[in-house]
Amino acid sequence: MTELLSLSQNKKNILHYAYVRHLRVKHYKSGVKSKNRRMIEVLLLFNNQTLDDSIIDEYEWVLTCDRLSIIDYVGGMNIVRSYFRLRKDNLLPFISCT
Repeated sequence: MTELLSLSQNKKNILHYAYVRHLRVKHYKSGVKSKNRRMIEVLLLFNNQTLDDSIIDEYEWVLTCDRLSIIDYVGGMNIVRSYFRLRKDNLLPFISCT
């Protein structure tokens, strides 16, 4: 959480944009299993891990951020993952993201 508080407003806005884009793509493709989801399932099965929807959602979020090339810009994987977890659990207020 302290990592997110130290972000500039521009980086928070970029993370918010990526999150909204991620939700839109996920909503429109909800009926069809995406290539990302299949790839993540294969990766988890290859590593003998259980298929948990929360883990798969987090991996999909990371792939979205990787496609937008924002992981290095905002400060690394820890910030991206903590942002997603806080947004998913509704612990991050909307005001701090806009």
